[in-house]
Amino acid sequence: MHVDAVYASLSERVINFMTYKCEARTFKGIEKAAFKLHCSSRQLQRIMNALEEEGKVRKIGKGAYRLV
Repeated sequence: MHVDAVYASLSERVINFMTYKCEARTFKGIEKAAFKLHCSSRQLQRIMNALEEEGKVRKIGKGAYRLV
């Protein structure tokens, strides 16, 4: 039986996704990640910009982010 935890916000889901599902806590490709997170690429881009301002992620290239 597979049960997913319910997260309060998309930013929490993104951090969890990067921590447990991404190799080296890094992902490349906003569109692929947005598909896996069940959100739009534009919405994910806004979240990534906010997380980058907070210092939780670092942009390492075009569409590539690493969890700090």
